[in-house]
Amino acid sequence: MEQNHKYYIIWPLDQPTLPSGKAAAKQVDFVNLIRNKAPHLLIPEKRSLSNTSLSMVSLLISKKEYPFKNGQQAHTKGSVVWTDYAIYFWQLVLYLLKTHPAIGLEELLRTCFHADSHQPNQQSIETLMATYGTHSPIIETDELDRWYDEISLTHLSPQSYHQLYRWFGIELKAIGYQAFDHFMNQRDGIKAWQQAIQQYLSDIDNLPDDIASSIFDDYLQALLTEH
Repeated sequence: MEQNHKYYIIWPLDQPTLPSGKAAAKQVDFVNLIRNKAPHLLIPEKRSLSNTSLSMVSLLISKKEYPFKNGQQAHTKGSVVWTDYAIYFWQLVLYLLKTHPAIGLEELLRTCFHADSHQPNQQSIETLMATYGTHSPIIETDELDRWYDEISLTHLSPQSYHQLYRWFGIELKAIGYQAFDHFMNQRDGIKAWQQAIQQYLSDIDNLPDDIASSIFDDYLQALLTEH
């Protein structure tokens, strides 16, 4: 099974040089598309490139939205800094499968990821998201905490709940209610969450059972016991 690779969007790791203004604008558009369709997938991360600076000419001709800046803080002097957005392989795959139930996993992987580098095929992903994705609201931390308060009796840690949001987005609320119902019947929080998550994965018809089991065993099960 594929590892849960981490990708950066603004400056992908497979691109050797600082993106031009045009290239950066394209990546920012991609971030905005994901923010509109699946904001839970985006993990903002401050990045920097040391011993580098943007020339005055570059700064003058770049648009206001250009994400790369010269560092101004003591620890970023002599560096180019920017806010990037990380996205993880299996979270993205689950979203795309759920969004486009007519596509099989093998076809999705072949279409949306480059076989040689495992990097996302951005154009294909954009097409799927724009065609099949629907608007999803951004859930702020306070709202996510309110969701958690409703099911905190299940003894899942708030940290784990927040991490599960990165996997399931707004559907976590319904998963949590399902886990709560299981908990009220058997009073076993870990088992209740396991049942709710496994049921959610099994309901994704184009996700093979063996892959669903591996995703749960390799990545999700550990979140149910974290404190």
